[in-house]
Amino acid sequence: MTEASLDCPKQSRCSGCALGNADYARGLDGKAEGLSAAIAPYAELHPQLLPARAASPTLAYRLRAKLVCQGRALGLFERGSHRVLDVSGCRVLSAALTAASEALRQRLPLPIHGADLRETSEGVLITLLSEEPRARPELERVARALVSDGVALSAAVALRRPGDVRLLASEPEVVAGPSAARHALSEGAPYAYAAHGGFVQAHAAQASYVYAEIAHGIGERLGS
Repeated sequence: MTEASLDCPKQSRCSGCALGNADYARGLDGKAEGLSAAIAPYAELHPQLLPARAASPTLAYRLRAKLVCQGRALGLFERGSHRVLDVSGCRVLSAALTAASEALRQRLPLPIHGADLRETSEGVLITLLSEEPRARPELERVARALVSDGVALSAAVALRRPGDVRLLASEPEVVAGPSAARHALSEGAPYAYAAHGGFVQAHAAQASYVYAEIAHGIGERLGS
């Protein structure tokens, strides 16, 4: 993303980045105004609102991708429809998720309706999503191949009930690799364990900043 916009050729059709083609500074102002309006009814809290803090980087930063699949397309639903728009070359996915999604895309078509990818400090966790129980043997073979080929640290399969509208609607069952992996927001930072299907959406650098501010505030209160 430039300071002006994401400048993505798929922006008008993709449902992934609502503000992708908006001026970045204006987008920050809009978010600040939204927060101000949300807390306005609670004036007794005396909140101190600072200017919105710009994220960096604004490209290749997303650590999780929950993608839908149709035929050989792996991506997101096109705006206003359930047509799958392939997002190969997505500008906001991390390098690791881009490589993993491309490797999975090369294996399509598969009996899946989507895939959940999560980057960790140790590698990528991939969950293949399907509602076809009979496809489990095939999907397990693919999962093992993704790990053995070095595409993923761990691979799992999740089968949902037919007709369930949720993309990830059942507990992932790990087929190959560890059930969880260490993940730190930045080099040298404390780590937590990430598992298949575990939600993460915050920008890593922004989350690191928030944690540091909280730690600083606690330290001041405790006099340390």
